[in-house]
Amino acid sequence: MPESQTNSENKASVPTALTLDELREEMRLAAASIRQWMPETLPASDDGKIHFARLLAESAAESIEQFLATTGGA
Repeated sequence: MPESQTNSENKASVPTALTLDELREEMRLAAASIRQWMPETLPASDDGKIHFARLLAESAAESIEQFLATTGGA
């Protein structure tokens, strides 16, 4: 059996589902991490342009924040 699969008899290694509140908290933390670390990791150039990867990450953070705000998780 590949290591990525679990034996059904080994209950300790079976992943458990997150509750909706836990999922919202994980999403909130992900968005906060993006907001905190992307500007430092991929700073704007001298002329103010930002890296495409940073733009995508910050867009994802914004989408997460909007989702949380509209679903009462923010």
